[in-house]
Amino acid sequence: MAAKKKPFTVWTAQELGIPDSDPLVEIRELVVPERKSRVEILSGTPEESVTLLVEKLRKEAKVL
Repeated sequence: MAAKKKPFTVWTAQELGIPDSDPLVEIRELVVPERKSRVEILSGTPEESVTLLVEKLRKEAKVL
């Protein structure tokens, strides 16, 4: 919250000693990635849900 009260200083490239005639970065393309997440609700008893979750993590996600 205290950061909102601090003054915000903007410097130009000339003030920083950077020549502004030659850009250092060139943006060629801007792409928004597609969402790949899937949501699956596991139902059943807690024991069944945990068993199914561990099975999915091993076989589908391959993280265990």
